[in-house]
Amino acid sequence: MSSELSLRNYVSAFKRHKFDKSLRNEIAKYTLTNKRDNYHGLLAIIADWTIIIMGATISQYVRNNIHLPFIWPITYVLVICIIGARQRGLARGLHEATHNCFASNKYLNFFLGTFCSGYVIFQSFRGYQISHVKNHHPYLGTDRDPDYQGLKENGICGIDRTSENVKRYLRSLFLPSASFKYLLYLIKYRIWTKDDDDGETIVRGVYLTMIVAAFIYSGNALILLLYWIIPYFTAHMWIGSFIELMEHYPLVHHLFPKIPEWEYDNVRHILMKDETYASLHRRLGWKNLMKEIIDVDEKQ
Repeated sequence: MSSELSLRNYVSAFKRHKFDKSLRNEIAKYTLTNKRDNYHGLLAIIADWTIIIMGATISQYVRNNIHLPFIWPITYVLVICIIGARQRGLARGLHEATHNCFASNKYLNFFLGTFCSGYVIFQSFRGYQISHVKNHHPYLGTDRDPDYQGLKENGICGIDRTSENVKRYLRSLFLPSASFKYLLYLIKYRIWTKDDDDGETIVRGVYLTMIVAAFIYSGNALILLLYWIIPYFTAHMWIGSFIELMEHYPLVHHLFPKIPEWEYDNVRHILMKDETYASLHRRLGWKNLMKEIIDVDEKQ
């Protein structure tokens, strides 16, 4: 399908709903332009790194001081899961920063989204911005949307979407192949992309090289391997492949991408005043979300 035809189908399939001006004005109060905030994003990054450091510290303490069989392996597996989840949290920080809604100050926004989060999980700010902000959001549900392309290839979007395909995809998320596919997706659209800015690529490469060199020079290369590289290629990839299907409050974000994530709940309550929006949110909770993902109207 050509890009032009895809875009025409997108326009006809996703006609933009017109919210009342008073609701839009009320929602606009929660953007960082009108409600300045330079601490929520910073606190989120601090929380992620605190949990990562605490997890690694506890695991190392158990490894060096508690010599009962299986205690450290069990602890280490748990810590891998925790660190992988917080690496995903850092990816969320990069996501918010590319929308310019992680901090009101543009320099702090970029710093938090790159040196404190995006770069250490090997992702490019520019690459993320192009694939997500420039292609995913304006072309949602078309062939120009890289996220939609991946979901369509797995038979959970588009004409091949069936309940059986969705269930098969959900089962596949527990296999190593799902994590590998997600890694390939990250490499193509977030880590090493054709849209990378050369200057940023150099800065990112130098920054990562300095970090690795510091660990090696200080004799802590094993720490880097155990508590960053291994969690990144295991738990982080699995969580990423799973959570892509059910990000929290996705409709609020796609309707108003300039709203910071800590204001989603406030904005959702405002949107519930709109009858059309409210009609889409009669059932809440993760169980109902999973049911809606799996259930497919075969007549469509």
